[in-house]
Amino acid sequence: MIKLAQSLFPDYNWLPWKFARTDSNFWKQRENVVSWLEWIRKELKLDTSLEDVYRITHRDVIEKGSRSLLTEYGNIYEIAKLVYPAHPWKPWRFKHALTGWWDSMQNQRQFFNDFRQAYGYTQFEDLYKLSIDEIRAAGGTYPIAMYCLL
Repeated sequence: MIKLAQSLFPDYNWLPWKFARTDSNFWKQRENVVSWLEWIRKELKLDTSLEDVYRITHRDVIEKGSRSLLTEYGNIYEIAKLVYPAHPWKPWRFKHALTGWWDSMQNQRQFFNDFRQAYGYTQFEDLYKLSIDEIRAAGGTYPIAMYCLL
């Protein structure tokens, strides 16, 4: 359909992901994913800061008609890594957890080391002061549930 629309009205800026179907290789092309991410950030009125990419949800993607993008990449984290590979993405900050990510002790340590740094907990003794609300606010809902800290 996109090719027909582009042929009939070549001066219009068509957004291929808004059509019911895209080419089978459409999302495999990085430039298409880059264009989509720039577009959805504008649609959702997100800042130019990459920090706002964490606020994009699976629901946003689906409601904007791009379910096939999630089918291709699985989650926003993988999309963000593809588009901005130099940025140090923190998987726990995305609204949807990566399947199996929290199962790794190394990943849990990565989260807690980042958490400790962000909250100024420099010594292990400082961890006695932390609260579940702080962990949850930092994106640590899953380890709280895993260790029955609710």
